[in-house]
Amino acid sequence: MRSQATPDVAQLQVHLAGEFQTFPGITSPIRYASGLDRSTNVFCMYAINSLETPTRIHERNHQFGEAFAYVTHVDEFLRRVLSALPQGTRARSGLVEYVDSDHYTGPMAPFRKRREFEHQSEFRIAVTPGTDRDLTLQVGELSEIVFIGYTREIAGQRVRVVSG
Repeated sequence: MRSQATPDVAQLQVHLAGEFQTFPGITSPIRYASGLDRSTNVFCMYAINSLETPTRIHERNHQFGEAFAYVTHVDEFLRRVLSALPQGTRARSGLVEYVDSDHYTGPMAPFRKRREFEHQSEFRIAVTPGTDRDLTLQVGELSEIVFIGYTREIAGQRVRVVSG
């Protein structure tokens, strides 16, 4: 089975009797998830994307909990995550790209989401192959590279990162 898609029209073709045959009449987006998409563990974090410009953390993000953990040394955090991965797995990390679902055609997960979630400003770590359940990594004591705070203290506020 394969699909040829544009933002407005999708064409579904199924391999029958040795050739691809088109099924007419499909005009809305087609969603397809491969086995790899389903076997990826994803760890999501809010990302402050600019060190120079203050960032307003959208209030919808506060529904995720009453406390936050701010990673002050990202490189060290990622080093610890990578060294704690189970044997035979690998990880990719990066910012999520938010796309306009009315115009975008192509793969989505794990580093792409619909623009309606842009307020989440995510940085993700994707581990493959996944476990089909929660994956716990032992990364050690984090108090020297993580600051803990209360979400209510930053609700709707502009925040910035100051190095030094």
